[in-house]
Amino acid sequence: MVGLGALALWACLDLEHARTLVLALGVVLSVLVVARLYSLMIDGMPGFITLVYLAVEGVMAAAFLIWPPSQ
Repeated sequence: MVGLGALALWACLDLEHARTLVLALGVVLSVLVVARLYSLMIDGMPGFITLVYLAVEGVMAAAFLIWPPSQ
């Protein structure tokens, strides 16, 4: 997660030239959302914080994939 944060910060500093990085972050977050949903299906509902993480990751993945910076 620290690596993802570092990549996101790097992308924010040079957003115009980081389109590929923003799309890659969106794909990684999408995989995280799928993994978290799978975990919820297998393990059940662990708690409210996990649902908050799921919502935040889903919103961020959608934002990175739907609204990437223009080239």
